[in-house]
Amino acid sequence: MCKYELASKAHKNVYGTEITPDGIRKQVEEIMKEHNNWIAESAAFVKWLENLNLKDEFKKLREEEKMKTNGNNVEVKASNNAMVVLEKTVENVETLDNVIEKMDTLDEDLMLLDEANEHLPLAYTYPDKKTGKEKIILSWAGIVKAMRMQGNIEVEPPTFQEVNGKIIATCRVRDLRRNIVMVGTAERISPGRMGEEFKYTVLASKAIRNALKHIIEPKYLQMVIAEAKKRKSYVIITYGQ
Repeated sequence: MCKYELASKAHKNVYGTEITPDGIRKQVEEIMKEHNNWIAESAAFVKWLENLNLKDEFKKLREEEKMKTNGNNVEVKASNNAMVVLEKTVENVETLDNVIEKMDTLDEDLMLLDEANEHLPLAYTYPDKKTGKEKIILSWAGIVKAMRMQGNIEVEPPTFQEVNGKIIATCRVRDLRRNIVMVGTAERISPGRMGEEFKYTVLASKAIRNALKHIIEPKYLQMVIAEAKKRKSYVIITYGQ
């Protein structure tokens, strides 16, 4: 059963009225148009669920569906040439610099997935060979979760400009409670991994992420890190092996 069919069922369970999957798809497309098509279809779908308070019912139905199809090792297609394993993932790279690149590449995949999916890894962890300890960095999903925990954060629609042949995305986020504004930019896309149809969505999300990192209060970041450790919701990245 596709997500639009599940959403249709969730709508009937909550409101007792029918709405077809095609009807939901058209409403999602309207949400994308309202945001000048800078958000992905998956993000617009989540907004549709949030607008109708259907996220909890949708999650419940999806878990039931997953149990029917024996979905313990969940794999979701993130782009035409990228597949992300969402649970118990281990990645190996050559150097510490490659660790940073790998985290950014994995974030690109997460940015194209359904944010309502609770199986998205909240963090990345890698060994600090100088101290012998593990370092943990929040993923895109973890940053979004921390933002929602903190609340009262306004994200302005990202803007794009071309500089020396490169597209640069810029986004302003505001902490409404503290009246603080931060600006994030992004220009890097992992080469050869995705088509033009995904580039602007990923750049916009990266600009938002980079701004949020500077505006989310540390206590909320630590709360998500603690949850990631408790749930083992992280991707382990090793290097030099």
